This record gives sequence, C-alpha cells and structure tokens, in this order.
Amino acid sequence: MKSFFFSYFRRSFWAGLGWELGCFGMAFGCSLLLSRLLEAVTAGLLPEVVPLALATLGALALTLVPRYGLTLFRERTALVEAQRCREALYSRVLDLTLPAADGGQLEVLLEKDLPQVAEYYQRALPAGMGSITITLCAGGLLCLANWQVGLTLCLMDLTQLLPVIVYEGWAKRIYQRTRSDEEDYCAWMLEGHNGRRTLKAYGAENWYMARYREKCRAICRSGRQAEEAGAVERVLYAAIDTLLRYGSLLVVGAFILSGTLAVTQAPLFLVLSGHLFNAMEPIFDLRLASIACREAQARLAFRDPPIAGKPSAAVLAAEDIQKSFDGKSVLRGATITVNYGDRIWLRGDNGSGKSTLLSILAGWMAPDAGQVLAEGRENWACLPQTEPELTLTGREVLSAIPGLDYGALQNALNGFQIRQLLDRPLDRLSGGEQKKLYLAAALSKKAPVLLLDEPGNHLDSASLEFLAARLREYEGTILLCAHGALPAWGHTRTIRMEGGVCHEY
Repeated sequence: MKSFFFSYFRRSFWAGLGWELGCFGMAFGCSLLLSRLLEAVTAGLLPEVVPLALATLGALALTLVPRYGLTLFRERTALVEAQRCREALYSRVLDLTLPAADGGQLEVLLEKDLPQVAEYYQRALPAGMGSITITLCAGGLLCLANWQVGLTLCLMDLTQLLPVIVYEGWAKRIYQRTRSDEEDYCAWMLEGHNGRRTLKAYGAENWYMARYREKCRAICRSGRQAEEAGAVERVLYAAIDTLLRYGSLLVVGAFILSGTLAVTQAPLFLVLSGHLFNAMEPIFDLRLASIACREAQARLAFRDPPIAGKPSAAVLAAEDIQKSFDGKSVLRGATITVNYGDRIWLRGDNGSGKSTLLSILAGWMAPDAGQVLAEGRENWACLPQTEPELTLTGREVLSAIPGLDYGALQNALNGFQIRQLLDRPLDRLSGGEQKKLYLAAALSKKAPVLLLDEPGNHLDSASLEFLAARLREYEGTILLCAHGALPAWGHTRTIRMEGGVCHEY
C-alpha cells in the first residue's frame, strides 16, 4: 500500500525535498557572500567592497527566481499527482476493490483520508527528510567553521526535545486519564438515561446520583491537572522559543567578544543556526503525520478482486462463503456450483441471504471468507435487485453499456412497452419502468451468463409473461434469484437458501 501511494506522489516528494534543500543552499550561499563582504570591509579592501556588495545584492535578488520556480513546480506537481491518485482510487471504488458502502463513506475516503495521505507524501515527508539533512549539514558546517561555537549551538538545538520528553512521560498520562474520566462520565450519564424507569421503580435514584457526583469530581480533578500540564507545556515551549530566538545572538556575540569567533563570520553562523533551529519542528510534524497517514492508508486499503481463479469444470463455483453485516451473520458457509448451460432458480424467504450470495457471485460484494471461482465474469449480464435512480436518460444509459444486441434491445423495449420513455431521466421513472429498462439491457447483452436478482419486482403480468418468454429463449447460463415463482421460464435446477446455506432440490 505504501509503494502504491508513493508511486503516485514520487515527483511531489522529490520536488518538495528539492525545494527544502534548494532554499537552504541559496541561504547558505548568500551568507557566505555576506561574510566575504564583511571581511573586505574590515580589512579595508575597498576595491573589493563594491563588487562584493553588488554580487551579494544580485545573489539575494536572483534567489527569488529559482525559489519562485521551485515553488510553482512543487505546487503544480502536487495538484496533478493528487488528482491522478484520486482517479486511481475512484476506479477501485467502481471495480469494488476499495469498499465504499455509500456516498458518505466515499466522501470520507476521497475528501479526508486521501488528502491526509497526500499531505504526508507531498509535504510532511519531504519537509522531514529535508530537515534531517539540513540539521546534519548545518550542524556539521558550524562545527567545521568553529567547533566551540558549533557545539554550543547544537546543544541549544537539543533543548527542543524537552517538550517531547515531558509529553511522553508526565503530560501524556494526565491527558489519557482525563480522556478516560470523560468517557466514564458520559457512559454513566447514558446508563442513567437508559435506565431511568428502573431506577425510579426500585428507588435507586440517590444511589445513581451519588455515583454521578463521584464521576463529576473525578472529571473536574483530571481536567484541572490537564490544564496545569498544558500550562507547563506552553511555558516550556515559550521559554525554548525565546532561548533559540535570542540565545543564538547572545552566543555568537559572546564568542566574538571573547575573540574565539571573527565578527565577519557572524552572518554565516546566524544563518546556519537559524536553519538548525527551524529544522526540528518539521521532524516532529513528520512523526504525527506518519501516524495519521498510516490510519488513513488502513481505511484506503483495497483488496484484490474477489475472483480467485478459473473453475475447472463450471462457469461459476463458490465454496464456504460467509458474510456478516453489523455483527449479524447472513451467509454461513454457502456453497454453490453453476455448470455451463444451467438454468438455476435461487429461491428463499426474505432475509435468507439469497441476494447477498448473488451479489458476491456477481462481484458486487466481497465475502468475509470463502472462495469464488468464475470465468469471464466481466462479460456477464447482471441485474441487481435495485438500481440507483440516475439523472441520465434511459437512452444515455443504454448507449454506455457495451455488447448490446440492438435488434434484441428493440424487441425488449417493445415487449416491455418502454420505448417512449428512453428520453426521460431515470429518476423520473417509476420503479417498474426502471426495472423494465434494466431488464431490457440485461436480456439484450451478448453474454454467456445471465444473473438476475428479483427480476419480477414491480412488473405487471404482461411484462412477467414477456420476461419468461425471453428467458426460455436464452441460450446461455441463467442464475435467477427470486423468492416467488415466475411464469414458467424453463429452469432446470432449484436451490433454496435457508439460514445462510444452500440446499438443492
């Protein structure tokens, strides 16, 4: 999964890393020129001062051009690659390898989880990797230029680890206890609300309120401790920020006054120390972004297509299929084999699991356990029990379906008496009219296998007779799911679903 996303965000990562290191390199180069200019001024080399001053100003101005170019390239690359990844994930939603039960879950996957993953690979990871590189380079250059000053500044930089140590130890335990007390408090309030009649019937209101007051005191106590911990953290962050912001000036100034550091080296040391101090925060952010990215990638994890292979002597075979919804088991080891030329009636009471099994066999849904073997499923004709009410017209929908026999389609449209409805949006058709349109498409597709889920729903008697006649003429394999009998359509096998298991009669 990690390599999948990195393959889409690779250019963004390298563009971001190049931006981080490019900005550091340009600032370092300008600081060298400024130090050289100060050396010329202090040495009284007036002929060199003007060229160096012009070179320094020119370098400062010229850094704006590559910085602008890098920024523009980075932003455009990030936008293009994020859209490409969104398209790839959406295609996986359409082929059912990325689960999205409804529009709300789809929106969460593409509008919340994907941006978190993109933020990690396009922003946090290059910034963190760049900061690590800059920390090593800046610290090494400082120590090479003057090991005493460099070592002092590097030790100052380590003070930024203090808040992490405080949080991981003392503050983290306090925040966890506060969250636990809040959960206990809310759970106890819910218990009282749900059991208020029982409490009143047994006269236990005072006992409940006594426990309620205990939990109130606990949440107030832990909340107060959390506020104190937060105040300590804020003070610590402020103190460290002040130390780094002004301490570097004091350290560089003190070493200059002591004669250990030349005043002409001040720009170089101030620029490098600034990059050294600023590089720590992106490293911390990388850690937090990595956690959020892993959680988002877990929700975006896609599975392999449910087809596990090709059946040896059948067009379709499923073994020990299991499926549950919200903890309720619907299929409990269903097994079915569909041979070439079979005409199977899959029947059962409402809730017996027949539609769920058909959805798994058709590839609309993945099983929790079991194996599905199918041959050429992409060429089958399938009709689910319910279809979405699209805003497209019937003509637009039919034109988008590949492999239709237009002669057979015209016959089906006439037989179901819906030719006059083709130019109306589907969401303005009745349930029966929509069913007829989708049936006409399924019956007219040049397919070796036909899967139909409750095709008789919402159909009048004339349409049922026409459907049965078309099924009798169908030359391929048929698996028809219906809880009630249709007019004689020539089925050769009957399989009944009972308790999530298949029984053949």
